[in-house]
Order: sequence, then structure tokens, then C-alpha cells
Amino acid sequence: SEVSSKISDVFNELDLKRFSLFVKKGLTKIIFQDESDETSTKEILGEKKNDDVIIISNNEELVQFLVIEESITASPEAKTFIFNNRSVDPDLVADEELVRVVSLVMLLKEDESRQIPAPTNGELFCLVPLVETTFPFKFGLDADWFMDSERKNLKLDVDSVKWHTQMISPTLPLLIKRYLLSIESDVDKTERMKVLDIFPKFGKDPGDQFKFLEEDDFKSKLTEHLGSTAFI
Repeated sequence: SEVSSKISDVFNELDLKRFSLFVKKGLTKIIFQDESDETSTKEILGEKKNDDVIIISNNEELVQFLVIEESITASPEAKTFIFNNRSVDPDLVADEELVRVVSLVMLLKEDESRQIPAPTNGELFCLVPLVETTFPFKFGLDADWFMDSERKNLKLDVDSVKWHTQMISPTLPLLIKRYLLSIESDVDKTERMKVLDIFPKFGKDPGDQFKFLEEDDFKSKLTEHLGSTAFI
């Protein structure tokens, strides 16, 4: 199918970051075989170092990623959004809770004998990257986004924006708090400034899909969770 083809395109690029979420979900090995030469293969191996750190390697490199998860149970209103967007018959799961997981994803870089976070340009994932959509914070965010047919951009209709707000507004502050608490206390001042540089630039428009980041409800949640967090 067209969607399957677009997903398979992800695996044509051996960018190890693209596999961190699959390893988090339980994948341990991917084998690439050259269609023109069945004896030519490449392997990517993945394992969980601990609950939040993923190790991925191939024959040439080994990298580690921080993948922190928070879950949310969809409200009755949100369940309706999901049913409509996914073309699910609501009668089949009317009495079931719908739980969605939101994940913060960040590369860990080697600093002497340890791995420390390396903030970069924000991006969105729905297991695979949304290649034409950026995220105001400086890390990857994986979630059950409502996407266009090309799987490149978020939908901007009213129901989609409401769902994204209900899904991200309560989970993002928790993810940020856990990220900050994951930073080792003995990281030196220079590196600490770098790993704390994850927030959007002041005054920068977050875009139509993330307007809720400027709303008082989100700001109060962020203040509540970070106000008592001793991370500096």
C-alpha cells in the first residue's frame, strides 16, 4: 500500500536515530538485504541499557539514545477524535480505555566515560519521522499524531488540534521534568548549560499546531512540575 511504501522508505536510510523507538518497543535486530546480491546484508542491533536508554549499533558505529515515556488515557471526547481519524468502529471498543504513550527522544553523546544528552533541532515522530514538521523544543517527540496522507505534516483541523493539545499538554511537562532529573549532578558548568538548552526561543511563534504551548493552562502545568525540581 502507499502508506506501507512510505514507512518502508524510512528503512532505506541507515540513520540509527530512526530505530531508537522501534528498539524501545522491543525490536532487537533489523537485517537489510541487497536485492541484487542475497549474500550482501547489513545488520542493526538494538538493546535496552535501562528503562530510558537505548543502545543501537551496526558494523561501523554504536550510539545511545535517551527515550523517556509518559502515558495518557484518552478522555471520552478524545476517544471520539481517535475513532473518527482512525476509522474505528466505536462500538467495538466503547468500554475500553485508550492509552497513548508520548516519548521524548534525544541522542546521548560520549563525554569522557559517560553519556550526556545532546539537544538538537526539535522533530516529531510517529514511530517514523514527520520530515516536514519541526518541534519548538530541542528534542524529538513521538506520539500518536494525526497526520496528513503523506505522513509529513500534522493535520490542523479543529479535532486534530484538540487531540494534540489533550495528548501533549499534560505529558510534555512530565517528560521535561524527568529529562532534567536525568542529568547527572557532576556535569560541569559548560556542558550543563548545553544540556539545559532545550526550551524554545523566547518570543518565537510555535506554529499553528502548537499554539497551546502559549496558553496559560500549559504554562501552569510546566511551572507546577518544574517549580520544585532542583536540576540547576
